[in-house]
Amino acid sequence: MLILAKLYSSLNIYQQSHYNIKDYLKYYSNNIIFYFLIPLLISLLYFINHYLFIVLDLYSLLFFIFKVKLKFTKRVLKIIILSFLLFPILLIPYCLFIFIFFEFLLIPIYLIEYYFIEYPRVKKTITKAKNKLNNYYGTIIGVVGSAGKTTTKNFIADIFHSIKTPKSYNTLLGISNYINDTYLYTDNVVIEMGISKINDMDSLVELVKPKVVFLTNILPMHIDGLKNIDVIYQEKLKAFKYANVSVCNFESEYIRNNFSNPTISYGFNHGDYRAKNINNNNFDLFYKNNYVTTIYSNCNSKLEILDLLGVLAYYHYLGKDFNNIKLELLNLFHEKNRLEIKGNNKHIILDDSYNSNILGFKEALKKNSINGRRILITPGIVELGIYNKEINKELALYIAGYIDDAIIVANKRLYLELKKYQINVYNVISFKEGYKLYKKIMSNYEKTSLLIENDLPDIYRRRLFI
Repeated sequence: MLILAKLYSSLNIYQQSHYNIKDYLKYYSNNIIFYFLIPLLISLLYFINHYLFIVLDLYSLLFFIFKVKLKFTKRVLKIIILSFLLFPILLIPYCLFIFIFFEFLLIPIYLIEYYFIEYPRVKKTITKAKNKLNNYYGTIIGVVGSAGKTTTKNFIADIFHSIKTPKSYNTLLGISNYINDTYLYTDNVVIEMGISKINDMDSLVELVKPKVVFLTNILPMHIDGLKNIDVIYQEKLKAFKYANVSVCNFESEYIRNNFSNPTISYGFNHGDYRAKNINNNNFDLFYKNNYVTTIYSNCNSKLEILDLLGVLAYYHYLGKDFNNIKLELLNLFHEKNRLEIKGNNKHIILDDSYNSNILGFKEALKKNSINGRRILITPGIVELGIYNKEINKELALYIAGYIDDAIIVANKRLYLELKKYQINVYNVISFKEGYKLYKKIMSNYEKTSLLIENDLPDIYRRRLFI
């Protein structure tokens, strides 16, 4: 029973690490006290009472295991079958002490599965997708950036009636699987290209080879893998290797100061194309200070207007007639959990869990400003690296201006920063626990507004908050 529980736990963490051994080991190093030292101490009870040892050891595992469920994919089932190679170790006397470190014993199994089963399959999938895109007759549009990629991609697809990669399928394998399963019948294919570590873009750009590239923003994201904002920018630039047209957001100071002579530049106060006289969802489009047209849309925020502006700039650059897309502009697609309003009139829930950047976070806080008790559930922004202290300090100041009760999920830095302000701050280890706390707070007020901000990667939900 203990062995099966350990196997489940290890596989779950490996899956939430996106089957990356480095991230898998990093998780355990961050939780060494809970996963190794405490079980080791508990194991000493073996000499006192066998049953007490087993009960306590199982509890130490299962307490966090069921916060996130393991998905029994084909890959996981293959690993489970391979893991039986380790079971002869059970014949060794006092093997339970060896299996305290079972998570490390599984690493050779993970490597065997990857190099001899998974890697050949992945390579075949990517090659097939690359050949299909190489033979595609239309224009491939790539969308890169630290924020606004998915919204921009959706707007391009709506306005140009194009095929697009779904949701956040923006990795090498995710894009390849989608392309292989899709009939490319439209004049444009819009592909979101996401990276989380150095050199990720090299493989992506060789697969996609976009002729048009949108650069939506540069922010400190995925710093654990991308080091700093300069590295992020250099990696994003690789997307332009095969591009004939570059569409850049000049409202981003970093892009404005570093990207010279883009084909198209846009922004509220910078760039050739600008959105002026903004009134809710509507605005006037200007090109080089000359009025072009008035845009009526169903955008939910100023950030979405900025993303739409980039798409409209490209549309105008191609010489197309805005009268042909009036209906499309009023029916733009919005991802679920992106500033999505739920609940009822007395207890509103603003679900912005799809967002994971500071610009969107600030925009959502403004939207949550209503009469009534203002409550927030968030893990903050993750993977900030060297910017961790700076951004959490800025974020805390902003939260304090808009929120009465802040429920922080497994983010010690943000929790401590918020404690400096005159608001109620709570720390929890999971969203489930945070939501229970929200229900308790909500019951004390006639009217509340809850903001759920940032969809935290599962592996961070599992990390102990000490």
